[in-house]
Amino acid sequence: MIVLFYHLISSRDLPHLRPLYRYKTPRAFAADLKYLRRRCRVLSHDEVMEAIEADRPFPPDAVLLTFDDGYRECFTEARPLLLE
Repeated sequence: MIVLFYHLISSRDLPHLRPLYRYKTPRAFAADLKYLRRRCRVLSHDEVMEAIEADRPFPPDAVLLTFDDGYRECFTEARPLLLE
């Protein structure tokens, strides 16, 4: 399984975070999601945990998306795109 770590999705310039790491705009993140949906099996946290608990292998094209930080934009910017 490939695990992709995102820190932040934001439509705004965030000068206090810019020196720490690059982050994607909602448009770029939506493009990532479109690509992943076409080429991979994006698993939910629950699906990953169920497979681990049942000792089941992951699909060969499995991908898990995670967000390292608890910024508000994870809810306001990323969540709506993930729910689509």
